[in-house]
Amino acid sequence: GQFFVVENHAFCNFALFLLNKVLYYIIIFRRKKMRTYIKDLGSHFGEQIEISGFVEKFRYQKSVQFIVVRDVTGSVQVAVDKESAAHLLETTSKITTNTFLTVRGKAIENKFVKLGGMEVVPEEFVLESIAETLPIDNESNIDQKLDYRWIDLRSQKNMLMMKVQTAF
Repeated sequence: GQFFVVENHAFCNFALFLLNKVLYYIIIFRRKKMRTYIKDLGSHFGEQIEISGFVEKFRYQKSVQFIVVRDVTGSVQVAVDKESAAHLLETTSKITTNTFLTVRGKAIENKFVKLGGMEVVPEEFVLESIAETLPIDNESNIDQKLDYRWIDLRSQKNMLMMKVQTAF
């Protein structure tokens, strides 16, 4: 068969440029529409949300697993009921501190939660990156903390002190 030949290369370049921009904005719009920042959860109670962030802490209790997820805007508690969300238990058993994950679920208000009274009841977990155990923790001595200062600055207390010091 014969191929369609375009003599005007400037038109082809413009059409490709335009198509590229349209696809870029579709992807960005879809991404922004899906992800919810933790600071904005208060306006999404009762709605389906998607958050992404690092695991700050996790506690496994008899009937519930609590996972504290932190993004750039704050922290929220994710509560996994072992009976009603049994399909998530295999995924949550792989979680370590500083694992990066995406949680899809429902944002609810819970006045007993210390993290702003917000909680997420998950329907799906996606483990984006499983973290290895860090070489320091809160109980490490000062020499170890100074050797791994870039890790030590991740804690809320040290991050706040650094922000205050650099403000003046």
